[in-house]
Parts: sequence; C-alpha cells; structure tokens
Amino acid sequence: MVKTELQLKRIADSLEKLIDILTTSQNDNVYPTNIECDKSQSKEEELFQLAANVYLQEAKLIKEKGLSRKSAVRVSNNLTSTFIDFFSSHLSDFEVVSGTCGLLIFKKFGVAKAALRIYTDLGFGHRGERWIDAKNGIKEVIKEAHRYGLDQEYVYFLVLSWKNGIDNQHVKKLLGVDISNKEMLSPHNKDLLHQYTYHYISMLQKYLSIAHKQVFFLAREIHPNVYAQHVFEGKKVEDLKKYNWISPSVTEMMEYIRTIN
Repeated sequence: MVKTELQLKRIADSLEKLIDILTTSQNDNVYPTNIECDKSQSKEEELFQLAANVYLQEAKLIKEKGLSRKSAVRVSNNLTSTFIDFFSSHLSDFEVVSGTCGLLIFKKFGVAKAALRIYTDLGFGHRGERWIDAKNGIKEVIKEAHRYGLDQEYVYFLVLSWKNGIDNQHVKKLLGVDISNKEMLSPHNKDLLHQYTYHYISMLQKYLSIAHKQVFFLAREIHPNVYAQHVFEGKKVEDLKKYNWISPSVTEMMEYIRTIN
C-alpha cells in the first residue's frame, strides 16, 4: 500500500513538472510585439515609443529565429525608416529622405532645406567633447550637410537619451561638480543635468551658430533600447505619459524646421 502511494506520488510529481515545462514553453512564445502609440501623446513620447518599437521588433526577431544578438545594421535601417515616417507625417510640407552619414534631409520642391542627425545616445565614442571630432560627430555631419548645399545653421542634432552619454570629467569641467554618471541621471539631479545640457550645447556654438536652436536632447535616464527590452521581458517600465522630457526638444525642433522657407 505504501509502495503504491509512493509510486502515485512520483507520477503526480512528474506530471506536475511536465505541465510546468509545457506552460513555460508556451509562455516563452507569448511576448509583446508592439508598444501602442495614440494621437493624444506628445511628439516627444511618440518619437521615443516609435524608436523603442524598433528595438522591440528586433528582440522579437532574435527570439523567433534564435539569433545570438541584435543586428546593428538592421536596427539602424529600421530606425531611419521610422524617423522618416515620423517627420513626414508631422512636417507634410517637406519631403524627408535619408542621406549620407546617417542624415535625414528635409526637402522642398527637390531642394534640401535642412538636415537632421539623430543619435539614440552619445555612447563612449561621443561623450563630452569627443562628439565634436568623432566619426559621425558634429564636424563630420556639418561637412556632409554642405554636400547638400546646407550651411551649418540648417543642421540639427537630436539625442534620444543621455543614458550612456555622460562624461563625469566633462561635467566637472563645465559645472565644477564631481558626480558619478549614475547620480547625474537620477531624478533628483534633473536640474543639474539641465544645467549641464545647457552648457554642453553652449560649448557647441563654435561650430553651430545658433546651437540652442539646433541641438536637442529628449530623455534623461530612460533609453529606447532598454525600455523595449524591459517591455519584452514583462518588466515594469516608466509611464511615458507622466515622464518629464527634456525641454526644448522634438516639438520645438520641428517648429524651427517648419519655418524654413
């Protein structure tokens, strides 16, 4: 009798483990495929979500095909297409096309009127003053824009996130504050980051005559890639509708472009 009960218990335990395995396997194939956008959201929220969606689709592709890592080329191409669609929908007077050096070119009647370079973040190679001379940096982008007949005052820069882009030695140089990169991006230091952003852009006036109307940052500590990965993994994410975007940002930049004749 005891032996029979033990056998039955083992069978029950085995069945329970099998059910757990099957359930886990099924759940592994159930994951978010899109971050919903709506018409009531700000341009800042919309652009961030659209960029995050590109990373989310990439995460989905990796999962489905069993790939080892994300394709930087595929992500870059998909981001470019997404950005073109976004600006085309909001700046209907312009034809928006991709250009060299990662530029978006805004045309009217076939003539280039403005150029925009978007960075998801500045990363190690572009932090601090390195952005000026780096590959795909300030100087190189301005030079490429000249090929489209554009003077430097019609060249715009947008960085989607300060995450990965803070150089604490440069912060110390501009503000005289010794602070870690992580602390710099914490919510309670947002005023300090605002000061750094202002002085950082002011530094670029040597190359961009109206830099404060040409260089923009979108978010502080949140990043579209990280945000998408958290959504994909079912983790808690920032409520973007309540997020305090850096200002001025996307809305103001589009207004500056809109006024170009």
